[in-house]
Amino acid sequence: MKPLPAIVRFHPRAVGGPATRSRSAQARWGAPLRLGCCVTGFIVAATLAPAAADPSLAPSGTNAFTNTLGMRFISVPGTKVCFSIWETRVQDYQAFVEETQRPWRKPDFEQAPAEPVVNVTWEDAAAFCDWLTRRERKAGRLTDQQRYRLPTDPEWSVAVGLQAESGATPEDRMNASVIWPWGCTWPPQAGDGNYAPELGADTFRNTSPVGRFKPNHFGLCDLGGNVWEWCDDWYNEARVTKALRGGSFHDSQPRDLLAAYRFSGTMHLDNDDIGFRVVLAPAASPE
Repeated sequence: MKPLPAIVRFHPRAVGGPATRSRSAQARWGAPLRLGCCVTGFIVAATLAPAAADPSLAPSGTNAFTNTLGMRFISVPGTKVCFSIWETRVQDYQAFVEETQRPWRKPDFEQAPAEPVVNVTWEDAAAFCDWLTRRERKAGRLTDQQRYRLPTDPEWSVAVGLQAESGATPEDRMNASVIWPWGCTWPPQAGDGNYAPELGADTFRNTSPVGRFKPNHFGLCDLGGNVWEWCDDWYNEARVTKALRGGSFHDSQPRDLLAAYRFSGTMHLDNDDIGFRVVLAPAASPE
């Protein structure tokens, strides 16, 4: 059996490269993937010891917490944070925009309040987290030892079900593990998520309401598809771009949708398939 080639690190929406050229190249690299079966040695699912909820994160003393915007959070074993079970919604971000008057360019397609917000930069997402932290502390829902932020790249990997990855940066950690957020068979099936129309996995032309598809084994929705999600980390040691994970409703190539795949964008990049997810974390993390 020939080994799989390493993942080709194309970044179709990063500044300086046409998406069509990158997509075409990725399609050629996608051909050697052995699709439709799990192969021994590839990551299939996370093997994690059960972890009790951190009462300092979930004010209710359970592993679940709902904040003042109605965003729902659950603890994820193997991390020290609580993940929002879905991507940040239009209605959540709208509250932030109305209070702060931060500029926001809406997409060319109509969105319902419960669909994931798009056209947000990394800076927008970080500003939302800071605003929400202040709001929740003022309301008495959080203590000074708690805050909202973007997930780190390793936290996102645990949440999607990957085993421990080696490497100092998201670029270093990207590997050839043939596993997608929905499992180890290609293509995605109905109920697996919101992906490009040509895959036939869903009926949505653009974004879909959050939580519409089945959650993963941790109870998190849309870690694959719908919109790309910003992570807190720099993509590599150059510290020019930030990492994004998860794929979107535009994506159809097998490698774009792998659980281990990352692409990167500058902190100022926005697009109609880029959004974000929030975690509730101890105030001192990450370093």
